[in-house]
Amino acid sequence: MALHNLIIMRRYLVEKYRALRTQPTVRRFTGEMIFQHLVVMISFMVLVVTGFALKYPEAWWVKLLHTVGFDEQLRSVIHRIAAVALLAVSVHHVLVLLLTRRGQKELAELMPRKEDVSQAVRNLAFHLGKTEERPRFGRYDYTEKAEYWALVWGTIIMAATGFILWFPATFTSILPPWIVKVAETIHLYEAWLATLAIVVFHFFFVIFHPDRYPMSLSWLTGRMSVEECRHHHPVWYEQLTAGGELTGEGPRMPEPGTVPTDRGGGAS
Repeated sequence: MALHNLIIMRRYLVEKYRALRTQPTVRRFTGEMIFQHLVVMISFMVLVVTGFALKYPEAWWVKLLHTVGFDEQLRSVIHRIAAVALLAVSVHHVLVLLLTRRGQKELAELMPRKEDVSQAVRNLAFHLGKTEERPRFGRYDYTEKAEYWALVWGTIIMAATGFILWFPATFTSILPPWIVKVAETIHLYEAWLATLAIVVFHFFFVIFHPDRYPMSLSWLTGRMSVEECRHHHPVWYEQLTAGGELTGEGPRMPEPGTVPTDRGGGAS
């Protein structure tokens, strides 16, 4: 059934990509940002599978993994490798935010503001039919900011508790022994929270939202249509227009299989 539905979804994704190629676009993410997201996505999925497999070794799907040689020792090693990969790309991301002008601008756009609360209220009121006026979002709306800072917080918590579980002898030599059990509990529940946040929240806004279905392609192409930018991020659209970054029709997305030439430029 999954394969059947993936085949159908692929057709609609191809059609959406072809349609976007005929429209003017604006750069949403640079190639570097796309790469960071890819590493986070892969390492997160590996951590989820290997982590829950280590916690629930009697689950049927874990026994299935064991039959193909994916035993506990191998899962443990892969879990740690994925953790290091996630931490490495997180450090790289922080350095980009703090040490580059583009990163500092990006961080400023991601900072929570008072109007995020009022925009959330107006957005829900609009979708409940209580008002006809949509909130005017900038480069990032309140849902995107919430997801970003939840990822930051979750990574810090998982890293701190994960290192305690990785090196229990070291930490119990300077902290009470119960710190290991506390770290294990926090690590588990934060893992559940992060997984549910991705499945319930992130997947909805990237895949299942009626305006995005069958999927937003920005995380793959780094671009979004000018019309989508104007509709969902009108404040950002006006800033781009005022800054002269949207002139004429704008660039279009590249042919499939070609390498974009504006990896670091555009409206980043």
